[in-house]
Amino acid sequence: MTRPISRVAALVLAPRRTWAMIANEPQTLGALFFGYVAPLAAIGPIATYLALRVVGISVTTREIYRASQHVALVSAAQTFGYELGGVFLIAALIALLAPAFGASRDLGRAFAVAAYAYTPLWLAGVLVLVPRIAALQLVAAGDALALLVLGLIASIGAPPRRALVFAAVVVTAAFGCGYLIGVAGALVRGPIAYVAEANSR
Repeated sequence: MTRPISRVAALVLAPRRTWAMIANEPQTLGALFFGYVAPLAAIGPIATYLALRVVGISVTTREIYRASQHVALVSAAQTFGYELGGVFLIAALIALLAPAFGASRDLGRAFAVAAYAYTPLWLAGVLVLVPRIAALQLVAAGDALALLVLGLIASIGAPPRRALVFAAVVVTAAFGCGYLIGVAGALVRGPIAYVAEANSR
C-alpha cells in the first residue's frame, strides 16, 4: 500500500490522477484502516491533548487554563473516537445510498472514498493548536467535499452529474448523525471529565 505521506501529497497535488489510481487498487479495509486512517486520524487527538495540557486555552487576556492530565487524555481519546467513527459513518452512508444515485454498492470502496476524502479534515486537526487560524478548517472542509465528489465518480461509478448531490446528501446525513452522537457524547463527557478532574486533585 502507498505510504500515507505519499498518498496525502498526491491527493493534494493531483487529486484526479490519484483517484484514478485508487480506483484500480485492491481495497483491503484492514490495511487502509491501520496504514492510513488511524495514523492521520490521530493528528487531531494529539493536537487536542497538546492544546489542553501544554498550550492551554485563553480564558481572559491574562489567564490561560490548562487541563489536568486525565481530562486532556479523555478529551483526546474522545476526539480519536469521533474521528474514526466519522469515517465509518461516511463509508456506511455512501454504501447505503450508492444505488439511489446510480453507483455501485461496495463497502470496501466506499470506505476508501470516505478515508481519502477525510484527509484534509484530519490534517486540519492540527489547527486546534492555533485558534486564530482555526477558520482555515472551512477551507479543509471544502477540499474534503471536492475529494468526496471525485472519489464517488472514480471509485464507485457515480454519474458525474449526480455526484455533487450524492456527496451533499451523504454529508448532510453525516452531520445529522454526528449531531445526535455529539449530544450523547456531551452528556457522557461531563460526568467523566468531572470525575477525572476530581481524581487528579
